[in-house]
Amino acid sequence: MNKPNLNRDLALRIGLAARSLPDTQTKLFMTVLTECTGLPLTEATVDSLDKTLFREVFRQHGRAFTETALDHALSILKSAKPVELSAPDQTDYHDGEMPGSIRIAIGSQDGYHVDGHFSSCLQFMIYQISTSEIRPVDIRPIQLDDARKYSDKNEYRADLIADCQILHIASIGGAAAAKIVKKGVHLIKIGNHKTIASVLEQLQHILVESPPPWLAKVMGIEGTQRFRFEKQEPVL
Repeated sequence: MNKPNLNRDLALRIGLAARSLPDTQTKLFMTVLTECTGLPLTEATVDSLDKTLFREVFRQHGRAFTETALDHALSILKSAKPVELSAPDQTDYHDGEMPGSIRIAIGSQDGYHVDGHFSSCLQFMIYQISTSEIRPVDIRPIQLDDARKYSDKNEYRADLIADCQILHIASIGGAAAAKIVKKGVHLIKIGNHKTIASVLEQLQHILVESPPPWLAKVMGIEGTQRFRFEKQEPVL
């Protein structure tokens, strides 16, 4: 079989769509895609891709996905933009409104779970959290047009969350992790598909009960008070 001659935009969309499906290699994704549309792969053939056929061919290869996952992948393929996902309503936030609060970024595909890899998740959910309040303040989708302005897509993603103190992510590579740390963002990898609500509740409990020194410092707790906390990382 001859390799499809893809233009740059279509190749990028195919790669991102493949990564949006759990544990799916680009090679398998390409095999399924070409079995559905034939060759050559073009903007027109991809745009005409039928979801029912797409699902069935994946099943023939021993893979099954939820409707949400397939919709995510097809949205990336056909529009080059993240699907409009439902998520908690955002609330306005102005600096100083929540004393002692910290800003959290969470990589998510559906807006409700911590899922996906840092380099391929569709969006970052942004929360302001204090000992008494958890406030959703922003949703930052991955915009491919903006990402193309960067020579390194991970640098673009790191800039998206540079105003946050903590990033919760299901998985991330070493090079990307280094970029996050360089931005001054503390990285916490947690189990895939944990709900965002449970992660935030657990983090809030840590803020109330026993924030480690690095977190107490972020919260603005005076140094003499921080000494009473054990020097340990939160387990989320």
